[in-house]
Amino acid sequence: MCGALLDGSLGNPELSDPRKVTSATSRRKHPKLAGKIGPFCLAALNAPIVSADAGLFWEVTCRALFGTARDAAIYFDRSGLTHLLQPELGIFLEATGGGLHLATPIESFTLDSAKQKVTSILLKNGEKKVFDDFVLAVPWAAAAKLLPMGDRAQQLAASFLPGPILGIHLWTDLPLAPDLITGFLDSPLHWLFDRTSTLPDGHTGHLYAAVISAISDRIDQSGKELLELVLSEIHRLLPGSRNCNVTHHVVYKSRDATFMGSPGEPLTRPGPVTSIQNLFLAGDWTQTGLPATIEGAVLSGLKSAFAIG
Repeated sequence: MCGALLDGSLGNPELSDPRKVTSATSRRKHPKLAGKIGPFCLAALNAPIVSADAGLFWEVTCRALFGTARDAAIYFDRSGLTHLLQPELGIFLEATGGGLHLATPIESFTLDSAKQKVTSILLKNGEKKVFDDFVLAVPWAAAAKLLPMGDRAQQLAASFLPGPILGIHLWTDLPLAPDLITGFLDSPLHWLFDRTSTLPDGHTGHLYAAVISAISDRIDQSGKELLELVLSEIHRLLPGSRNCNVTHHVVYKSRDATFMGSPGEPLTRPGPVTSIQNLFLAGDWTQTGLPATIEGAVLSGLKSAFAIG
């Protein structure tokens, strides 16, 4: 249905099976739009328009482009995401009888004899924790390993295909770009974010994050090759950056940054409820109707909370 809405053709038999409907289906009648909506699709779904799910892209398009100005607002964090939550989150949890345990990954769940409820969790440091209800809010690859074998959610999580993202952090002596956010068209480089505001007081120089989405074809290249690619594109499209010197850099490859938002993928995303009575799911990869975004992660948390009651 979403594919039909995009294409304007409810009678097209190709659109009757959502597993076959890509966002590219919609551009066949409107080829001039491809250059405009392609980058938007890539940024939102971490998938090129030729293979992205039309339903997910339609939802994002409606919210971002056909909603209010607030719906399309861009928020730029100047201090790093950690400081958006801490220390206030820890203080709140402690005040309500809870707590925040950092650097304590979960090793496994312990089930009762009937395998219907979780009785405790085992941390990698050997400590056990007992609670009434458990919310597994980890990436899909980790969830596939932690959920009980045979659970429907475990099977769905294990079937996901990864969508890789490359990030290269660049420390420079001079500014690379005049704007906080720079998007690139007709280039293998997609975004350049000015992160200088996150540097500590008294710093010298500038910090940038260069991002390439859906980088499946280049993810295995060496860090040196990827750095050269990114810098060559920045210098080509931002000539004023050619006098800048990179004093330090970090190449970060996230091979499973998101699930692959291909046609039919939304149909294989589990909801918050599992086959275990007191074990629930949250995460941007669960069934939210949105791609793997912060908005989807927040919505999944709400769905999980409502499921617990």
